[in-house]
Amino acid sequence: MIVLGIETTCDETAAAVVERSEQGRGRILSNIILSQVSEHAAFGGVVPEIAARAHVEALDLIIAKAMAQGCVCKSARGSIGLSVTGIAGPSGGSAKKPVGLVYFGIADRRGSRTIEHRFHGDRATIRAHAVHVALDLLRRQLGRLPLTT
Repeated sequence: MIVLGIETTCDETAAAVVERSEQGRGRILSNIILSQVSEHAAFGGVVPEIAARAHVEALDLIIAKAMAQGCVCKSARGSIGLSVTGIAGPSGGSAKKPVGLVYFGIADRRGSRTIEHRFHGDRATIRAHAVHVALDLLRRQLGRLPLTT
């Protein structure tokens, strides 16, 4: 079984992909942590409202990267990892994370990259555009072409 774990503390946001064997042992396939210490430094400690906002703003990016990296680790035996996460709508957006904001994670043995796109339209249109971009990223990665989209 493979599980995506998401963790937030007062000054960190993290996502990890963990594999659980039939014997119950766990193995971390990827682990992405974003520190928010610098956002709180000016206040001399953690400010809950800033922490909550920072978690929401960072989560999709961290998840995309963790999912892509988790696919290509040695134990997962994948050649290329591709992930897509974001807000397709019709609701759920905010000023900093509007409907149509989508993150793509792509990874191989050489490294990983996370790409942000903003699409416009209704939910079906945003999802269709995201699929096209994801498949194009995969095509480019397989052909060792630049990942510009």
